Amino acid sequence: MHNKFPDGYLRIAYQPAVLMIDSMDNGLRIECIAPMPPTEESLELELVDEMPTDGESDEDELDAGDGTITAAGSPPEGGDGARKSRRERAREEARIQLDGREWIPVQEGSGEGELVAIRIDEGAEDDEAAIASITSNRHVSEHVRRHHMAHGLSRGRLTVLEARALLAGLLRQPRESEMREVWVGVAASLALGRSLEDVARLQIHAGPARPGLPHERIHYMLESQQWILPSPPPAWADMQKTSVERVQWQQLFLYDKTGFHKLLAHFDLGHEGEILKVLTKVRMKSARTIISELLPRADATPAQCAGFLFHRLLATGNGDLGIARQITGRDHSHSASVHHYAHYSASRIWKAYADAWDPTWTSRRPLRVNPDEGGMAAGFGAKRVPKVEAVRQLLQGLQRLMASGSCAQRHNAYTAYTLVGMVLGLGVRPVVEPVIRNIADIEEQGLLITYLDKARTDYHRRINAVPPTLERHLLRYADYLEALRRKPLLRARAPIFFMYIDPQTGAPARFQPSHFKGLVEAFFPLELYAMRRFARTNLREVHDVPGEDVDAFMGHWLHQISPHDRLSTYPMRRLRELADGAVEAMLASVAFVSCKLVP
Repeated sequence: MHNKFPDGYLRIAYQPAVLMIDSMDNGLRIECIAPMPPTEESLELELVDEMPTDGESDEDELDAGDGTITAAGSPPEGGDGARKSRRERAREEARIQLDGREWIPVQEGSGEGELVAIRIDEGAEDDEAAIASITSNRHVSEHVRRHHMAHGLSRGRLTVLEARALLAGLLRQPRESEMREVWVGVAASLALGRSLEDVARLQIHAGPARPGLPHERIHYMLESQQWILPSPPPAWADMQKTSVERVQWQQLFLYDKTGFHKLLAHFDLGHEGEILKVLTKVRMKSARTIISELLPRADATPAQCAGFLFHRLLATGNGDLGIARQITGRDHSHSASVHHYAHYSASRIWKAYADAWDPTWTSRRPLRVNPDEGGMAAGFGAKRVPKVEAVRQLLQGLQRLMASGSCAQRHNAYTAYTLVGMVLGLGVRPVVEPVIRNIADIEEQGLLITYLDKARTDYHRRINAVPPTLERHLLRYADYLEALRRKPLLRARAPIFFMYIDPQTGAPARFQPSHFKGLVEAFFPLELYAMRRFARTNLREVHDVPGEDVDAFMGHWLHQISPHDRLSTYPMRRLRELADGAVEAMLASVAFVSCKLVP
């Protein structure tokens, strides 16, 4: 990765990296570079040194042909027992460990960031932005951590009354002013939660809202008084949509809630064309001046005006970072991860935007939509989010496989069914072998389990309460595994909680996401990870679970306030209530039931 900074130095990362930018209300922009998630090649290099080299530990190993290392005295049925080199075994192990991780958001899989630059965008009015290039700074690191610990409060944050006062004050400005386009830009920035740079090329249209406008631009439709904003999916934009996914629009339609059409009419700008086009230093100075004049006590800046809507949406939307990110395009803390998983119906987005400006507002006219794009059933956000009926059909298909076919097929279907239940009921990331421990089995209180499903450090350990139906199923699944391990083929092997049995050879291995795909592709075209996107979407959309609870369920939380952190004020009883309430209801809605299988 190459980054050229104004100090003249060219910094080159020695491994693939991702640039993460934190923009703050006070004008600071802190840039960090974090290592990209491991690839098969990089993980292979890490694992090769861990593989045994000489002596008994190396000589007595045979490869089962699927990455499973077994004892030499009991080669798997159908295996050729061919010995592989350390490099070959490391490559195979890397492939297994990374199976399915391509669906994890980059922000969740990357390492800790190293600071590379601090940019001060709000300096003197006529000066260039100041940039300090650094490699590490403990005080700045702590500042970033505190920034992500909560939805911060600052002296310069606008209140609702101040935002409305600013909009009203703009309407009182001289209609023939040379800076009228700038003032309209300030109003658009406040209304959309976007920077002046983002709204500089705002396009005004005379007609009603309609599809087919350029997706990369911001549009305002005079006749229907609506905004049309870019709404690209957070990932997999080029992947073709399947029939089981929720319908998605590529542009976000919003009703005008701030009287923007009145401002355009006041300044005689209500006609086709662009508003600002070019944002010069003079125009930026004019924007700062008008904000200071209209809000003399707020000490507000254009950046703080642009950040108002994001925090207002959090305040009125139960702390849902996904909706705030979807409407404003602004990132804060783990909002990028939430955006990766969440899909929102159009009606929820419209209501959230209306509540932010006026909770009593209702639409006077229906939004015009293109029926070919899903009509009122469409929404915004993540792709590859299955519909409820698709998840129900997946579970029914697995139950059919469990009831017929070979022993290997029935076992693999039972394992896949259990994994689906854990992803839905616990929000587990379906990696190859999550490390699971039962930490509390209290009579009549249900199970509490802890597990590692992403990183392998204690800080990333998650705790969750098991919903009743899933608890009954897991106890049956554990009994099944206990009986299965008494079989001669498995008696001397290390236990594997999620086991795959090769239909051809009967050899056991760790159950991989690719095994799931091969098992269900005839009736479910999405990956196992799609269940995690479904769970987050369903809990917010259908059961209206507060964003804070969904974050705790999914393993997304503000820095250092995870449910088990020393700084956390999140009580575990809320996870228990969530498991017994909304999560249990979600499992019932997709017909997940406790199943028993006899080996």
